[in-house]
Amino acid sequence: MNKFDQKEIYPTSSSAQIMVNEKSNSKIYKLWFNYISNYKNIFVKYWIKDHTEKVNEFLGILDTLCKKIKNNEV
Repeated sequence: MNKFDQKEIYPTSSSAQIMVNEKSNSKIYKLWFNYISNYKNIFVKYWIKDHTEKVNEFLGILDTLCKKIKNNEV
């Protein structure tokens, strides 16, 4: 999933095979992120379903911290 064709994301652009790696700039990462977003959403959905307890624990901690920030307690 680290290779994609720019034309798949932007149909009006010229076809260009793009390789994403640690040397890629942020524009390339943004293109790649858009390219994999549908897959990412599917994977995350199943991960959340399989890790409901951890997700709920995280959301509880996040909720507590957000309330502290809102009330200027941090």
